Amino acid sequence: DNPAIAPSGLLRSAAAIVIGPDASVPAGLVEDHVVAGKYASVTLIGSYSGLPNAWMTLKKLISEHGHTVRGAASYEIYRNDPTKVPESALRTEIYVPIA
Repeated sequence: DNPAIAPSGLLRSAAAIVIGPDASVPAGLVEDHVVAGKYASVTLIGSYSGLPNAWMTLKKLISEHGHTVRGAASYEIYRNDPTKVPESALRTEIYVPIA
């Protein structure tokens, strides 16, 4: 959800982990899958406060290159730990499924 648009009480988010094919999903959690296909991506280096602009830039580039966002989950991968690296070194990858 876009926190600039959605009321704070209605914002949704999900967290994910990778589990083995024979693992059971613990009670209270929901199993989901990242859909195969083409994704556009961008990597933000720096403060998480730059994420809204990174998302807007990526969506603009998708449109400018003649693609559309397809109906699958977009996601972020946080490549390092904010308690162990300076804010300026934070590395966040954003992935958006495209058609």
